[in-house]
Amino acid sequence: NIKPIENALDKVMRLKGVYFDWKKNKQHDIGMIAEDVGEIIPEVVAYEENGKDAKSVDYARLSALLIEAVKEQQKEIEQLKAEVSKLKFRSIK
Repeated sequence: NIKPIENALDKVMRLKGVYFDWKKNKQHDIGMIAEDVGEIIPEVVAYEENGKDAKSVDYARLSALLIEAVKEQQKEIEQLKAEVSKLKFRSIK
């Protein structure tokens, strides 16, 4: 049951990185709000037993999504480069 990750770039664009301070020790940190991530990519979020409250994000598992997003973005870049090349060629004529 293997399927490619579709619309990876769209999912990445919907994620939001934040700065925050931990409640326990007031330590400043960086990350994402687990509940927000769970709405976009529930597979990487661990929930409390009630199934509603998010308790953590498995950041390492986001790498698969990021790889596919970079590939989608590269495809767009290549298409845009080809269009620019065509436009440059037309303007030279």
